[in-house]
Amino acid sequence: AGDAHGIESTAHSLRGGLSYFDAVAASKARELEEMGRENHLEHTAEVLASFQNEVTVLMAKVRKVLHGEAAHG
Repeated sequence: AGDAHGIESTAHSLRGGLSYFDAVAASKARELEEMGRENHLEHTAEVLASFQNEVTVLMAKVRKVLHGEAAHG
């Protein structure tokens, strides 16, 4: 069994910040939040892996912007 409340609370916090930057990552965080709220943790690992992938993609985009690469292609 997992910590449903902890998943809900953490995902809620992450969703708030991510919503400014990336809709897909925020959507995955919302999905995790709902899973925690409803105590449906059967597929948490799969959704978390997808969420982590989306955050990795977002961070790569942020790094490009910070290094000026986005303006160059």
